[in-house]
Formats: sequence, structure tokens, C-alpha cells
Amino acid sequence: VNVYDFPTKILNLYGDTKNGLWVGLFQKGLYYYKDITNMGSAIHSLREYSVSGTLVDREGGVWCSTLDKNIFYAATANSVSYSGIPRLDKRATLLKTADKKIFVSTAHNNLFEIRNGNIRSVDLENEHNQDYTDILFFKNKWYLSTKSATQVTDARFKGKFVRGKTT
Repeated sequence: VNVYDFPTKILNLYGDTKNGLWVGLFQKGLYYYKDITNMGSAIHSLREYSVSGTLVDREGGVWCSTLDKNIFYAATANSVSYSGIPRLDKRATLLKTADKKIFVSTAHNNLFEIRNGNIRSVDLENEHNQDYTDILFFKNKWYLSTKSATQVTDARFKGKFVRGKTT
């Protein structure tokens, strides 16, 4: 007999047809173990919710009911939510791949790089309080745009805005 500890009460257990186990918890989200015979690591999602029901449909889509909000749907079991991560839980103005990296901009002057599941805040020399709307890496320089200005930086994101308001 193996005993597994969870941080709070279990609300729901669901075994899928591929030998996976889904564990819905009270106010601590959903844990997914890809193979019930190897419960070493889990995908943890919907972290701030109480997951009361889980099912996987014929196409592999995952459906979850919660006590807090309505129904959540993900197209695959490998979907990842960043909504519970501080500073990424705000309105996003940019989601783009540039130079083989994923960039997200949220709120005012927040730019993040996501690589291999790790999130890194990009520190920019910027006194403006605007949302980034685009990013491009070209000839070893980063070009970042807002609704009213463009910033050019070196490969380490050092540099200031080069153009003011555009018409």
C-alpha cells in the first residue's frame, strides 16, 4: 500500500483510459499523474480553484468543474495555465515567439520570457508606463513596440525608447 499526501481535502478522483489519475482538491486545484503506476511527478493546474469533477472526452479534451467558477476546458492534458502566477495573472497585451523564446507582456512595462516552463522577468530601461504590443529580434537587437513608441535594445535588453509618439 502506498500513501500519498495532498495539501488539502480531495474532492474528486478520476482515472482516464490511458492509466492516468486526476485528483481534484479543495482550493488547491487539480493534479494529473500521467501514469498511476509512477506517481512521482504531477502536472498541477487550476491552483486557486476547488476542482469538484474531471473527465476526459473522446478527443482527449479535459473538462473540470469547480466550486468557485464554472466549467474549465483544455484541449489536451498537457495544457498549462499561468493564471495563478503573480504578475502573469493580469491582462496580457503581448504573446509572441521571438528568437525561439516565448514573450508575454502584462500590465504596465512588464515583459516576461517563458522558456522550458521557467518564467523570467525582463528588466528594461524604460521610464514610460505603457503596455508592450510587439517584439522582434533582428540583427542582434530587440525591437519592442507600444501603442505610441518603439524601443531598440541590445541582445541583453539594454537601451531606451528611440521614437516618441507616432502618428
